Amino acid sequence: MEVQKIKELKNIFKDRIRFEVSMDKYTSYRIGGKCRAMVFPERIQEISGVVSFCLKNRMPYFTIGKGTNLLVSDWGFDGVVINLSKTFNRFEVVESVAKNFRMVFSQGGVNLLLMIMGLGKEGIGSLEFACGIPGTVGGSIKGNAGSFGMCISERLERLQVIDSEGEIREISKKEISFEYRSCNIPDDYIITGAWFKLQKRDKKIFDKLAAKYKLMRKKTQPCSSFTAGSVFKNPPGYNAGKLIDMAGLKGKRCGDAHVSAKHANFIVNTGKAKAKDVYKLICEIKEKVWEKFRINLELEIVLLGEGFI
Repeated sequence: MEVQKIKELKNIFKDRIRFEVSMDKYTSYRIGGKCRAMVFPERIQEISGVVSFCLKNRMPYFTIGKGTNLLVSDWGFDGVVINLSKTFNRFEVVESVAKNFRMVFSQGGVNLLLMIMGLGKEGIGSLEFACGIPGTVGGSIKGNAGSFGMCISERLERLQVIDSEGEIREISKKEISFEYRSCNIPDDYIITGAWFKLQKRDKKIFDKLAAKYKLMRKKTQPCSSFTAGSVFKNPPGYNAGKLIDMAGLKGKRCGDAHVSAKHANFIVNTGKAKAKDVYKLICEIKEKVWEKFRINLELEIVLLGEGFI
């Protein structure tokens, strides 16, 4: 990165910017090369500022929270990473809505599970089904995360975003089209905050539901391993994990990456796996499932950086 550009970014972020950062330390896969710079904004205006900087200098940027649902290339990312998880992580109950509901505001970098459990202590539920889903609030909204037949968009009211011009905007839920594990929010929009309409919940009932969903996830998924979560979306009418298993790929290995024996829609890093190892398995899975079932599996995880063909 040019010296002048480094100085400009340093003037904005002072000691909250790092250069040539290894992404493996910031992803749940523990995989990835270096990004040119990583910034840790404390105010929404700083996010807007770095987006404007990147647009002006024609430099790519990417936002991360906990680095879940993400596979970063071994070559890294030739751009600026905006990390929201360390400083953009506040949530609060902002108002009562009707008799049994509360409006909750969360910043985009909030750990989803910590928010759910924190609200549960205050007698607020409705998101128990998401217990155990890794990642942050912003990422879960962009991917319309969900489980057990429910998804996070069902509880959403409106969003605060930085748009593709670097402007701060609010968007109502009515303006967004949510589908299975996706929505039409542009990729270059950054979700900085969200309002949820959540129901009051007896604490004992909340604890029971949260424990139930956590246990169900623990029984069926490799929760203690280095993964990015589900690799593929479930095709309409099918279960991606079962298709992969039926194709004979459960346990398949490439280097230190292997298809989980517990759930075939997870690829696990068992040690020092590289992105190329994971990607080779992804390609083989897509090929074998297509050959056997004529079903095209669509990625749920995001590929970031060069080298993915």
